[in-house]
Amino acid sequence: MQRSSYYAVQVTVMLAVVLTTLVAVRPAQAKPLLQPYDENLVLSLCSYVRANDSIGFRDKLRDYRLRIRDIYSDVRCNHNTMIQFAIEHRADDIGRLLVLSLSPRDLAANGDVDWVRQHSSSVEKPTSSLANGNVIELLRQRIADYSQE
Repeated sequence: MQRSSYYAVQVTVMLAVVLTTLVAVRPAQAKPLLQPYDENLVLSLCSYVRANDSIGFRDKLRDYRLRIRDIYSDVRCNHNTMIQFAIEHRADDIGRLLVLSLSPRDLAANGDVDWVRQHSSSVEKPTSSLANGNVIELLRQRIADYSQE
C-alpha cells in the first residue's frame, strides 16, 4: 500500500508541475503566414522582373523559402503586379514564369485579368511599350481557362 500511495503522490506532483508550467509560460505569438516583406526583398524581386532574370528571381525566392503564389498578391512594382510590370518592361521569361505559376483565379483576384482587358488596345499595337505578345497571349489563355470554369 505504501508503494501505491508513493506513486500516486509522484504522479500528482508531476501533474502539478506540468500544469504550473503550462499556465506560467506564455504561448509563443504565432506569426502570420504572410507577413509584410522586407523592402529590400521586394526591391530585389522587382529588379529581377525588370531585368527578365528568372534565375535570379527563383534564387531569391529560394533563399527566403517563398513561393510565387504566396507572395504575388503582396508584392507591387511601381503600383503594378509583377506580371503587369513584366509586360510593361517586355520581360517575357519572367512574365511566363509568373503567369504559369499562378492559378487563373489568382490572376483574376489580383486584377491582372481586368488590366489586360483595359490595356488590350495598347497591347495590340506593335509600337506600344506594352507589345509583349507572348505573355499577353498566355495570360489571355489562362483567363479563358478561368472563364470556362
